Amino acid sequence: MGADGYLLKEINPKDLYEGIKDTLNGGAAMNPSIALKTLKLLRNPIDIQNPRDHEEISLSKREVEVLEQLSTGLSYTAIAENLFLSPSTVRKHIENIYKKLQVHSKIEAVQKAKNHNIILKKMPELTGILCIQLYLVLLGLHSLVFPT
Repeated sequence: MGADGYLLKEINPKDLYEGIKDTLNGGAAMNPSIALKTLKLLRNPIDIQNPRDHEEISLSKREVEVLEQLSTGLSYTAIAENLFLSPSTVRKHIENIYKKLQVHSKIEAVQKAKNHNIILKKMPELTGILCIQLYLVLLGLHSLVFPT
């Protein structure tokens, strides 16, 4: 569910009525200035600047380690075992991470951390066949991979 149109509160009653009627008939009532911004965004999404995209985020080394583990889908218990911490310490680190990143979920935290290059975006994994081909190339057995 989302908005089907957008009208400013300063709209006159006649335009409000027409906007509601248009929306009920499948249209998308929109104030001209909002329509212009929407078109600009559709034409070139880079032009829309969000000051929050440039915010400074400072996480401790340990918080980054916890966040990297979290990004792989591990449970708090598994993260605790991997980092030699107690699960309650992991929970406290995650609580601090949420506050610093100004997020409310694991998914938001991981996405924001990736967008701000705090953690690396996962590289696509090689399939078994590609790994074998790469291994053969490294061994100098090109002809088995790329027959002539």
